[in-house]
Amino acid sequence: MIAEVIAPKPFTERPGRIVPDTSAFIESVYFDEFSWQSLDGVIPAGLARLIVPILVIEEIDALKRDHNGPVSGRARSVLRRLWELHAADPAQSAALPCSAATVELCLDDPWHVRRPVNNDEIIQRAVTISEIAGRDTLLAAGDHSMPYRAGLAASSRS
Repeated sequence: MIAEVIAPKPFTERPGRIVPDTSAFIESVYFDEFSWQSLDGVIPAGLARLIVPILVIEEIDALKRDHNGPVSGRARSVLRRLWELHAADPAQSAALPCSAATVELCLDDPWHVRRPVNNDEIIQRAVTISEIAGRDTLLAAGDHSMPYRAGLAASSRS
């Protein structure tokens, strides 16, 4: 039990938390080519850190199978790029080649029960990361519904 309590300590000490939604991977510049430091006022000086919930990977994986054309190809490319960075150890932080940023996966604990709506689950992951770290976390999305949902979640916490 003590190991479970102290396990998040290294996780919380690293700065620059950004939780990208699936749309941030599919609808924008490739994640490993984007300048995450350009999110001015959000990321402290230094390294930006993407924390990707495993649900986002699952959604991207579904997009590669369920769509034809550019979305499917984009999903395959994103998954390939992530795998190339994480093949040895998916839970460890990996440096992005073109930016002062890292990317790591946030895996579900075996006892975790997901929310029924995927966007709500991703928002909850961002909130949880922020609460554990005691610092703000940025939710990066390429669609419009996610900021509305996140705003509702933030207002209900106040």
